[in-house]
Amino acid sequence: MNQALDGAAGPASPGTADGAPIERARIFGLPLNLCRRVDDVLAAVEARLDAGETFLTTFINPSAVALARRNTGYAKALARFDMVLPDGIGVVQAVARLHGHAIARISFDSTSLALPVFALAERSGRSVVLVGGAPGVAERAAAHIRESFPKLGIIAALDGYGDRASMVERIQALQPDIVVCGMGAAAQEDFLLTLAGSGWRGCGFTCGGYLDQLGAGMQYYPAWVDRSNLRWAYRLVREPRRLWRRYLIDYQSFLLLLLQASLAQRLALRAGHPHDRPDPAWGEPPGLSPGRRARPAHPPMPGWDAARGGSLRPVTAPNTPARRRLLHGAAAGAGLAAWAGLRPGPAASQAEPAWRRTARLGPGVNLSRWRQSGEGRPPGDEEHLAEVAALGFRHVRLPVDPDQLLKGWDGPAGEAAQAMERVTADIGRILAHGVAVIVDLHPSDAVKARAARDPAVAERLVALWSRLAARLSVLDPERVLLETLNEPGDAFATIADWLALQGRMVEAIRAAAPRHTILATGARASTIGDLGAIPPYPDGNVAYNFHFYSPMLFTHQGAAWLGPGFARLRGVPYPLTMTEMRRLGEAARSEPERRLIAREAAGGRDWNRATIAAAISRAGDWSRRHGRPVVCTEFGVFRDGGAVPAERQRYLADVRAALQGQAQAWTLWDFSGGFGVTRAPLRGRAARDADAGMLTALGL
Repeated sequence: MNQALDGAAGPASPGTADGAPIERARIFGLPLNLCRRVDDVLAAVEARLDAGETFLTTFINPSAVALARRNTGYAKALARFDMVLPDGIGVVQAVARLHGHAIARISFDSTSLALPVFALAERSGRSVVLVGGAPGVAERAAAHIRESFPKLGIIAALDGYGDRASMVERIQALQPDIVVCGMGAAAQEDFLLTLAGSGWRGCGFTCGGYLDQLGAGMQYYPAWVDRSNLRWAYRLVREPRRLWRRYLIDYQSFLLLLLQASLAQRLALRAGHPHDRPDPAWGEPPGLSPGRRARPAHPPMPGWDAARGGSLRPVTAPNTPARRRLLHGAAAGAGLAAWAGLRPGPAASQAEPAWRRTARLGPGVNLSRWRQSGEGRPPGDEEHLAEVAALGFRHVRLPVDPDQLLKGWDGPAGEAAQAMERVTADIGRILAHGVAVIVDLHPSDAVKARAARDPAVAERLVALWSRLAARLSVLDPERVLLETLNEPGDAFATIADWLALQGRMVEAIRAAAPRHTILATGARASTIGDLGAIPPYPDGNVAYNFHFYSPMLFTHQGAAWLGPGFARLRGVPYPLTMTEMRRLGEAARSEPERRLIAREAAGGRDWNRATIAAAISRAGDWSRRHGRPVVCTEFGVFRDGGAVPAERQRYLADVRAALQGQAQAWTLWDFSGGFGVTRAPLRGRAARDADAGMLTALGL
């Protein structure tokens, strides 16, 4: 790790995911790395982990700028970090406003960098230590993280109130690959620098109050707050005693600096400085295409120090009465207006077909028993399709079993084609009822296991999608979406293995059906945590799906196909409190049951409307971070396992409410069967019996 102090050249630039160096500049006297994507930070971290080097990352916001002006030691500490990123829309927009460079707001929390780092650590077998918060906070945070990353090696969770020397000694003995430290500005930077000075080698991240947020199961930022860039106002309302100075004094001080710099730029422009030379600190915008000319940079302004890396220092123009009136009036009367003026417009990616088509899907339902045998008449008859539309569902998710299609692969010519023709005809019948279709390749666990270990089987699935997509390409792309695979499962050794296979599927589908929107998914069980662990594919016409069944103690009680633990679960209520979990654990009749309950209780949180909303908001966070639409293609409660109907309905209502504003659309599991919104018809009746309580809970 480079030990450069404030004013020196600073650490060597890490590289982006594309191999280009990440530029490092200075703003208001502080170092700042110019990153446009979380993926670039992740690539730099992975490279340093592979090299066995120490790599420290911290974050600055307007409050940090004010703190650094009061505390020179903190400013010098920031200069010793390998990467300093903008955790605050104010810093991001100051860079955009003054220099026209688009960089990303990146923070170590669940809306930005934390989940990708944990996913990287899990898939590469890296160990993690959490440090910070009051006693017990780090342990609770670790339990929450393990829910999404069960194979992640969190080898210690330490509070931030112990003896620092002892904590450093303990971490040095453990030699973790990654240390996440949340002690507040200045203290957390000092701790990581001390740890690095002790000889520890690994990647360290500061995280502010993230561990406290996780430990309390809090959702700091609802979707509308994130979209409006009003995190600062939301937190000020929630925590006024702790944050009033940050937002009402420090942030106004930052605005004053920004207004001074803007004024200096205008004065320089009026003085006739030329426009055609590059800005000495910022250079070309990151990601500019070769041969594409950037717009002219602003000229150097008073206080601009090219020799010191382009530090944006306060201007030293004459302190005239007119200037004082201008600055004081701007700071006092236009603070919030200035913030509002810095807000960026909507993401360009929202204009892509994937956003439009997923938004039009509306409420949907899975047809899991489509064309299954043994029920007398086929479930896919016209009466059932008419019922789907009559109940208010606007789309269905149609499972396609590749086993049936692959059976005819090497058989008589035309056998596989006939099977695909049946699928195409089924979709046409559904569309005729005014209902859109998600075509879901839904293999058995055995097929997924073979695809994971046998490249030939994997390539058959890719080739199958190529053939199927070619047939479906003639259908309306506004109403037919193509889903790569249902729940990849644990068969794939790493997330990267699954992403590689899915990437080939995406390419095959796109080549055969260039206009259709594709639905991709995370690894394993397609949970929100699995979604958070993957980057989006380059194809902009791809949406992403997730499944939500938390807490499974409630949604899957009595589900014998999941093993003896779930089979014997009964009487699990919703809402589900820690007190109820302890009671269930004491009453458990078998060891598998007790293990399931203990695993859920380790999370240390109740399950209710608020915690469901917080969990689902992470999918919305991923969507906003990457600019890609998400759809929840499965959620539901096993009806035949003992769940009380009223509690089942309350759960479904809470999930549906949480999905609004986070996902573009949702698809209930299921139309019929044990999770179904309908039951088999009574003797002498053609129509199935619909569950009126469920329909009400779903807003239908």
